Parts: sequence; C-alpha cells; structure tokens
Amino acid sequence: MKVYTTDGLVFECGGYKAVRAGGVVLTRDKKRKHVIGYVPAAQLRYILPDDIEPETNKPTEHEEAAAESATDGHSIPTDGEADSVIDLTSEPATTTTSDGGESEAKRDDETDADADGESVVAAEVAADEIGVVSIAGDEQASSHSHEELTTELADHDGRLSDHDERLGELERRVDELSAQMTGVLEAVEAEPYDPEALTNIRGIGSAYATRLGEAGIDSITKLLEASVEDVVAATEVGERRAEEWKQRAETHHERELVTSAYAAEREVDEE
Repeated sequence: MKVYTTDGLVFECGGYKAVRAGGVVLTRDKKRKHVIGYVPAAQLRYILPDDIEPETNKPTEHEEAAAESATDGHSIPTDGEADSVIDLTSEPATTTTSDGGESEAKRDDETDADADGESVVAAEVAADEIGVVSIAGDEQASSHSHEELTTELADHDGRLSDHDERLGELERRVDELSAQMTGVLEAVEAEPYDPEALTNIRGIGSAYATRLGEAGIDSITKLLEASVEDVVAATEVGERRAEEWKQRAETHHERELVTSAYAAEREVDEE
C-alpha cells in the first residue's frame, strides 16, 4: 500500500488508520498494531494499493519549484526516471564501521527519532484508536463532560423555577379558601341557633320552610303535630318525603331534649 503526499513523496506501509485530529496514522502491519508514521490531512493526496497507480503523473508544485530553482545544470529526474518511494515497512539499514562493528551514535539517533515520531502520533490520535494513547482526546472528553454538566444544571434550575411557581399558586389558593372559610364560620357564629327552626331538618330548605310557615307549620314541634296530608298540601311534595321529614323532626326533637337535660345537669354540678 502506498501513500502519496502533496509534496511528491510516496510512502509504503502495511495499513493505515484515520484519526479524529485529521490525517492518517501509518502502520507496518495490516492489523495496525505497529505505528510507523503520521501524515497530516493537509499533506495527504492518495492512499492506493500497490497494484494501482495515481490518475496523473503531473509534477507537483514542489517539483516544479525545485526544477525552476536548479542552477547547476543538472536535470531533475521525473516520476518515470526515479520513483521517490520511501519504504517504511522495511527495517532500517545497519551502518558499520571499518572494523565491522555497528555505528553506536547513528543507532542511538535512529532510536531517539523513532521514539519522538511515535510520541507525536500518539498525541494526535483519539483515545479509542488501536495501539496508541491520546492526549488531545482526554481534553476533548473533559470539555464535553463540562458542557453536559452545565446543560443538566440549567435544566434542573428551570424545573425548580417551575415548581416554585406552582407552589406559589397553590399557596395563594389556600389563602383564598381559608379566608372564605373564616367568613362562613364568622357568619355561623354570629347567627343565633334556634332548635325549633325547620331548616334544622335535613331536606327542608328556606323555600320549604317558608311554605310550611305560611300553612301555620313554623316550628319543629308543629311539624310533629301536623299530619302527613297537611305537610303534603303545604309543600306539594310526596307523602314519602313528608313522612321522612316528620321522622327526622322526631329524632331532632329527642336529641335536643337529651342535650338540654345534660346541660342542666352540668349547671347544677357547677353550682
């Protein structure tokens, strides 16, 4: 697999992986476990299999500038004459000294360069990419977490405001009902209680009490003395309802007698 850059360089690699920061990470194997390089998105031109050539062999802007600036009379090799391919999948060549030993200084430099290259690539790749550790990814995750927390707090404040408004409305309604109940209680306490009033009987309102009063039945005692026919004639209700009124009047009368007797006993005890 070959990677073509905008400045005319061509790299060979076993695989690649696109990263969130932009560009691609080059790997030595197809499983993308061994990172060997990184190409930014701005410099990436093609990524093609080995058996496919790019659509055009037109010299790049870098090659044209190099040709124009050449003053030594030597020709610049074209793409057909020299293929500027850098094989990143092969092992680095070993440099030996005159006595057959390896050059320790060059080997140390290559080791440091590889370490620096992989560190740069690791800093550019997100945390979930294979084989690398992200630095920028942690900052991005922290930023997202902060934004999500801010949004949740704003929503929570909005819900609290809605609850406060509803609570205030309920408190106002309770105050209004309390004022109404207070007025009713004051009116009841101000009106003297008449144990003989016909309205003390359940089912007899002010209208029926007026009709009964016009017929001469103006108290509970007189309601007990009147016949069912008299009650029906005065109020134009059914006999069954008239009988219920008389039964309730008798129960009320007995209860009032008991209450009066009990109050009298208490007065005697207090004296």
